[in-house]
Amino acid sequence: MERIDKIISVVVPVYNEIDIIKKFHKQLLKTLTEYKKSFEIIYVDDNSTDGTFEWLQSISLEASVKVIRKVGTRGKAYSLLQGFDEARGDIYVMIDGDLQYPPQKIPEMVEALGKYDVVIANRKDYKDSATRKF
Repeated sequence: MERIDKIISVVVPVYNEIDIIKKFHKQLLKTLTEYKKSFEIIYVDDNSTDGTFEWLQSISLEASVKVIRKVGTRGKAYSLLQGFDEARGDIYVMIDGDLQYPPQKIPEMVEALGKYDVVIANRKDYKDSATRKF
């Protein structure tokens, strides 16, 4: 049977990530390009106030990048739902734009879908306040 490549939709919820989003995008784009699969990147900005949305708009001219301004209820879960509604891919990947998950792991996770229906990452070094971790 001939293998048919599927489109990977990477949904990235963001909020006030201007200090890290450029580095994140560079790593994500490099990883997906080197993986040699069809992909789209969908950034969903939850009304950032630090220039994140404006910077994302500047890269939205790239054919593989779509930038959406969050509408409706705020929060990560709602941003993901809005992003998934816009996705046209066959495989959905969710990754935070703060580099707490390495984009370089996406190909490995997508390949694991050959054996599993769902693949979930776990943060090795969770960088957040003690209250948030609790």
